[in-house]
Amino acid sequence: RWRESLAMASGRELQRLSGTQDRQRTQDTRGSPLLQVESDVGADASQEQPHSKVVFWRHVSLACRTAVGCVLCTLPVMIPSWYQHADKNYTSQVGGTVIVYIVFTVYKNLGITVMQTWQGFIGTFLALMPTHVLNALMPQGARGGHYIPVLAHGSNV
Repeated sequence: RWRESLAMASGRELQRLSGTQDRQRTQDTRGSPLLQVESDVGADASQEQPHSKVVFWRHVSLACRTAVGCVLCTLPVMIPSWYQHADKNYTSQVGGTVIVYIVFTVYKNLGITVMQTWQGFIGTFLALMPTHVLNALMPQGARGGHYIPVLAHGSNV
């Protein structure tokens, strides 16, 4: 039923935007056009309602798709037989990172969603790369023979 409402509302909105506008010109005393005013013929408050309905149903659709994506990503945590075999590092990060990444990267169109996803991956990679390099250079941390004080203290600056 909501799809029928969406199709009818978007059709009316397209008709309203395409060709039902009159152009009136306001002229000064010399006859030159000063201001071009657009007015809707027979416009009333009921014509604005379909537009808000279309926007509402688009947002509902986006929210439902985001919820499905979040559920799919949390299946290894929600199904007990999968949870026993899943990596504990992944399952501990589902709520704090995976769901937050999904919610904050989804947008109204695919282009901006891909852009925000890419920026999130690159930002996370650049933020975690120094830690990974330090762990590779000093596997035991601040103890043992691999400890480099200048590198450890310089990375904190």
